[in-house]
Amino acid sequence: MRALAGDAMAHGWASRLYRFIRCGLCLSVVCALLTASDGPGPHQAWAAQPKDHVVLNDRGGLVSERLAEMARLAANSTPIQIRGRLCLSSCTMFLGAKTVCVIPQTRFGFHAPTDHGRPLPPKAFEYWSHVIAAHYPHALAEWYLKTGRYLHKGYYYLTGAQLIAMGIPAC
Repeated sequence: MRALAGDAMAHGWASRLYRFIRCGLCLSVVCALLTASDGPGPHQAWAAQPKDHVVLNDRGGLVSERLAEMARLAANSTPIQIRGRLCLSSCTMFLGAKTVCVIPQTRFGFHAPTDHGRPLPPKAFEYWSHVIAAHYPHALAEWYLKTGRYLHKGYYYLTGAQLIAMGIPAC
């Protein structure tokens, strides 16, 4: 009787092992078929498409960090959608991206370039003002250099609707 029980256990275990290996082999074959290709297949084309970068209520940050972020997005041709209630400070630099769009309700806040809120020396003020303006469409850059960059406390606000009227695409 013990031998029969042992055979049944061995047979049950072997049967489960065989089913496990068979399923594993099937899975391996399916994975190999999905990844083997002479050219880009539908799964590869989908993976290569950039997802939109959606900006929601961005209060800004360091210009140098924003420049690095924008370079990464531009390198991947990632579309940028500004859809939050606020886009302040360095967030406004997205407005110069080739693939940007905005919604009319967003409020964009512009101010002078600073060093963590402290005024910059004149040469640094000029330099960073022009770095920021270089990331705006022409009409907005002119306004920023003439007006927007001189406000050291608070923000000059423009709405998405105003920027759309200046030629920035609506989402």
